[in-house]
Amino acid sequence: MLDKDGDKVGPLESESGFWRVGKDRQIETVMTRDAGVVEVWYGQLAEGKPQIDLVTDAVARVEAAAPYSGGKRLYGYVNGDLLWVGEKQTPEVSLRPYMSAQLKKVVSPEQVAEMARNLPDMPDDGIAFFK
Repeated sequence: MLDKDGDKVGPLESESGFWRVGKDRQIETVMTRDAGVVEVWYGQLAEGKPQIDLVTDAVARVEAAAPYSGGKRLYGYVNGDLLWVGEKQTPEVSLRPYMSAQLKKVVSPEQVAEMARNLPDMPDDGIAFFK
C-alpha cells in the first residue's frame, strides 16, 4: 500500500489460490485472502491477445471481514510487464476500481537457473531443495 505521497507503507492484502484452465480457454480460480475472504472466480483467456478477464461467482467471508460481495479482475501482458486491475463491490457500494499493479520482470528464467547452480553446497536435511 502507498501513502498519499506514493511511499510504501506496507502490504494491502495477501492472497493465495488455485487456477485451472479448461477447455475453450475457460478459467476457474479459487482465492483465499488474509482478511478472511474466500472467492470463486470464473473467466476466460482472451483470443489472440495475452489477457484474462475474471468475475466472482461466489464470495464467503468471516464475520470480522470487511463487507464485500464481488469483483472483477483484468490481467494483461503488455510490453513485457504484467498489468492487473481489480474492481470490487460491497452491499453498499457498486462495482468500482480499488487496486491496480504493474509487475516488471527483474530476472529471466535463465538467470534464476544460474543463481540456483551457484548456490553453495547445502546439507541434505530435506529443506535444501534448490539443487
